[in-house]
Amino acid sequence: MQKAVKQTVLNNRADAAISSLLKGSSTLLRVSVLECTVSISRDIRVPSSMSLGMLQRRVLSPIFDWDLEMPAGYVFYLSPSCYPSHRRPLSCNDDIVFGRPRRGDFIGRMLSGSPASRAQVVDDDDVCIADFLQSPGHTLYYHHGHSKSPICFKIEAVELSSSPCSVVQLVCGQGAAPPEEPVTVGPSTPGTLGISAYNLVLKWLRSPFASASLKDEAKRALKIEDAAEFDPAYFDVGAARKRLQHSLLHSTKRIPVSSVSNNPFRLGICEVCLRDVKVLKCERCQNAFYCSKECQERDWKNHKVLCAKPIYR
Repeated sequence: MQKAVKQTVLNNRADAAISSLLKGSSTLLRVSVLECTVSISRDIRVPSSMSLGMLQRRVLSPIFDWDLEMPAGYVFYLSPSCYPSHRRPLSCNDDIVFGRPRRGDFIGRMLSGSPASRAQVVDDDDVCIADFLQSPGHTLYYHHGHSKSPICFKIEAVELSSSPCSVVQLVCGQGAAPPEEPVTVGPSTPGTLGISAYNLVLKWLRSPFASASLKDEAKRALKIEDAAEFDPAYFDVGAARKRLQHSLLHSTKRIPVSSVSNNPFRLGICEVCLRDVKVLKCERCQNAFYCSKECQERDWKNHKVLCAKPIYR
């Protein structure tokens, strides 16, 4: 099934419209959080040729301030309109999702126990934005976090530009990012995850009847000090742009770049296979790291968009 999907993607790229998108155009995306009591969205302009894997690791993670040390499970999936009307997406073992290839890692743990536990996972580095979002209004969906209580996003193409683009730009946004960590009412109470956790802590902060312990838990989850000054509609675009800039400039995000010496070898995490091994840095830009020549060649279709070019403004 995965091979058939990849072949279909390659065949579609022969289409003149998709081919033109892959040659240097950009797409303005609106990434919106679903099922939230407040409006949360980010508008980002990215190269249309950017892979979904690069979009997740280097763009979505920093703009939503997700933990890069312990990456959560995630999957991209098609618009609900692509599924039969009698069922919802990700409710069948034969569904196609896009993410990290399952090999006992976090995507495998995310899908385990869910109705889509045997879903067909296509490597998100093998597909790009232009494969799915070819006109304004086209959508793709994204689940982040635990399979039973994920944070759900809609990724919509707002505008397509034919102008050559080799930069990633955070245009604007609204709403504080929902927390990744679970929130608990007490030591013996199971944690609440996903968007339900965010809606719950907002309720605690707003309620005059919530106990001090609940308000403290809300502040911990939201990483704030003063509940009275917290505005769920506020988005610190300046801080998010700095995180995005650092992510794009240093593709190995999880290890400080200052630790890299003149020696081309270093201990780190390969951008492709995520193994914690000795890695080599890209000789051209000095900002991408791989465990082998094979991994470097596999990532080149993504990395060439950023390699030795101005990638942020």
